[in-house]
Order: sequence, then structure tokens, then C-alpha cells
Amino acid sequence: MPYAPNEPKSLEERIDVAKDCLRAMKVTIPFLIDDMKNGANEAYTARPDRIYVVDKSGKIAYKGAPGPRGFNPNEAKGKLRELVPN
Repeated sequence: MPYAPNEPKSLEERIDVAKDCLRAMKVTIPFLIDDMKNGANEAYTARPDRIYVVDKSGKIAYKGAPGPRGFNPNEAKGKLRELVPN
């Protein structure tokens, strides 16, 4: 797939864009930056939409039903609380 004119053309550019986005949004949780072949997107693609929770070892800890009707945010929240207790 060809790149859009302002799409990052290298992993370094992609990382810079992500860092700018994280700063602007004040995101403080760990953040995944996909490789240039979009490997994570392909592996975890969610069509239709789906909620995933991935644990710190990289394994899927929660895979929700297809959305939007199958979304269960409370279920995902419960799994997150298990993985990241207060």
C-alpha cells in the first residue's frame, strides 16, 4: 500500500510522530508502536471493532466479542484491574 504524503516513511519517523502524539495527549501508559509492515495491526486486527487487553508479556489477556454490539467495557476493565491492581 503506498504511503500518504505525510505518513512516516521510516520507523524512526513513526516513533517521532508517536512521541509527539503521546506528549500532546499526555498519555502515561505503555504504548505500542507498530513496525513499518504493521505486524501488530495484522496480528490483532479487529474487524469488526474489538477490545483487546494484552498483558506485559505480550499475550492476549482479554479478547472481547466483535463490536460494537459485542463490546463489554466492564469485562475489559475487570481484566485490566486483574493485571494492574491498585
